[in-house]
Amino acid sequence: MRCIALLLTMAMLLPACPEPGDTTATGPGTPTGDASVTNPPTDLDSLKAQLTQAYCNALVDCPGGSPVAFFSILFSSPSECVNSLTFLGDQALEEVEKALARGTVTYNATVAQSCLSTIESAALCAGQFGVLATACEGAFVGSLNEGDSCYSGLECASGLYCNDDAGCPGVCTAMKAVGESCSSSSECLFSGSGAGIADCWFQGGGSPTCTNITYGAPAAVGQPCGSLGSPPDISEVACQSGAVCDAASGEAGTCVATVPVGSACTFQVDVCADNAQCIPSPDFSATCVAVTLVKTAGGGCAPADVAFCDPFSRLTCDEASQTCQPYGDGSLGATCPADSFFSFPGLTCNEGLYCSPDSATCVTAKADGESCNEDEECLSGTCEFSSGTCTSEEQCTN
Repeated sequence: MRCIALLLTMAMLLPACPEPGDTTATGPGTPTGDASVTNPPTDLDSLKAQLTQAYCNALVDCPGGSPVAFFSILFSSPSECVNSLTFLGDQALEEVEKALARGTVTYNATVAQSCLSTIESAALCAGQFGVLATACEGAFVGSLNEGDSCYSGLECASGLYCNDDAGCPGVCTAMKAVGESCSSSSECLFSGSGAGIADCWFQGGGSPTCTNITYGAPAAVGQPCGSLGSPPDISEVACQSGAVCDAASGEAGTCVATVPVGSACTFQVDVCADNAQCIPSPDFSATCVAVTLVKTAGGGCAPADVAFCDPFSRLTCDEASQTCQPYGDGSLGATCPADSFFSFPGLTCNEGLYCSPDSATCVTAKADGESCNEDEECLSGTCEFSSGTCTSEEQCTN
């Protein structure tokens, strides 16, 4: 589960082209505390800290059924979340920092403050990312005109995207109207009313097209929910508190009530309240059982324990003993959980290293030209698919 990818896609960024020779990463930020975000972030450093704080303030209270509910199990308080995700602001705003240095983007602290307040609202837990995008639009304003070279879509003026089909740097190009064919959501221009986003939407046969995504009021139990309508206009409708939508992502469904902890449930059908899990018994009955996060080595992690090991305590579940056991300190040669579904930067291996699936130890990341299967193997962070080698050259998508 690459949960952090969800956060980074919401952090006011469009995908960017790596600059030639760029293999460095910024250091971690240092936000702390449970405070609400109230002061306008006057510069990028204060925005990094407040961005992490805003996300954590919202994430720890997300109810069961939320697309980001997992984080409310991982963290018991905003401060615990902030102290664990110190890298978030740097990772999310890395491309912004480069664009500001190039002089192709200007920063608006007032809009950034409104963006942070919206992140702290119910929109994040409800997965209403278009509401976030609308509030955050204008925090960074691109100055490049149509036809100018670009490394990131945020560098282009309003109504333009960075087209990198021919390689990087790309070219600022007019966005596509709703109904036009597309290959990426960054190409599409939102034309709906109110808060929303434009998505490159594929539904049924045919090719994907630019589609308006807007958000309806939360629905009650028994009412329609999910992705309602059809391209070029889709309305995303979440459910009211105490209910979840029974549809898969991108489909229409009906709001159903969550099942309280300790109550009977139907396995693989019902959703339990408070992020609990529906656990079957030998007699084929099932009950909603609260999930336990194990933070101490030796704690049980067998399926019957309904528990998992805390990755931020550097614990992983040992299959043989079915207990949580520590892995290494992230240094070269240290043990690491090669099969871990967490991919938080620096969580398993230190910078410049990656966890080898063959040896389950931290090994040196590969230089450009060396063979690879995954991006995390490469020092540059890019494993070029067609050649199967690490590269820091013009490999990007917009």
